Amino acid sequence: MKLRGYLFAAATTATAVAGLTGAAQAATFGNSGISFDTDTTVNFTFKESHGRFRSDLGVQEAGIPGSFKTLFSEEAPGYDGHANDWAGSCGVTVLNCNTSFKFEAGKTYSFVLTRNSGTNGVRANRVFSTNSLNSNNYKQANFTGDLFAGGATIAFEDIGGNPNASVCNDKGSNPKADCDFNDFMFTAEAEAAESVPEPATLAGLGAVAAGFVVSRRRRKTA
Repeated sequence: MKLRGYLFAAATTATAVAGLTGAAQAATFGNSGISFDTDTTVNFTFKESHGRFRSDLGVQEAGIPGSFKTLFSEEAPGYDGHANDWAGSCGVTVLNCNTSFKFEAGKTYSFVLTRNSGTNGVRANRVFSTNSLNSNNYKQANFTGDLFAGGATIAFEDIGGNPNASVCNDKGSNPKADCDFNDFMFTAEAEAAESVPEPATLAGLGAVAAGFVVSRRRRKTA
């Protein structure tokens, strides 16, 4: 009976450990910012872009412009003119379509869509996935899906093209855009967490194992 009790306790503790390793890490991932409870590597895949401007998509720490890290860079604007809203695709507009970035625990980040000065005769500008970092708190990116289960899609709206103030106002975005939210689209999926069980949990598992050993020794000497 004692052996059964020890085995049951061990199985229960092991289940608790497994639960810890599968715990979700994301503190925030959306228009209010990006932050994680533990260091988290996220894999990104370029999906498509639409626009006659050459843009770069990156990530940076909120409030620290010098921390900008490019994830995807367009080699040229969309290639088919107005036929499909200047569609850009992997291998034509963006050559390196897969990359990753390690988000450090406790830091707050934002995705950034930026355009260099003079591109197609327009001024440089940048928009953020974090609303509070944009002028008038405009929304410039949509987040859909689950970063930890199947992946999320991020779709940016830039500033340019044919403005549609009524549509943009309804969506809370910059009225100097058309607000179709397809100017730069990519997916993000977090790598599997490698959580370490808490010391108390490990101690409990160790105690169960020790008890099992002591029980076996007593049975042998009896």
